[in-house]
Amino acid sequence: MACMVESLGLTLPTNAAIPRTQAAARKVLAQYSGQRIVEMVKENLRLSDILTREAFENADHDQCRHWRFHQFRHPSACAGGNEWA
Repeated sequence: MACMVESLGLTLPTNAAIPRTQAAARKVLAQYSGQRIVEMVKENLRLSDILTREAFENADHDQCRHWRFHQFRHPSACAGGNEWA
């Protein structure tokens, strides 16, 4: 999900790549995210400006590429037999 949200442009870049064990990096990203939100308010940037058709097409493309990469690593998940779900 983090990859999809990042692909849609709803988080700052690298959000999905930071492991949950790296609390310091997550804290820094949270601070940058807060700064960006304040800037977006000043710019009058709305969610509808971000979630465009192009954003969804980009996210779809990114997820397909991600799926193709992981199908070789997790064949049971890609076949619908994901026991971790």
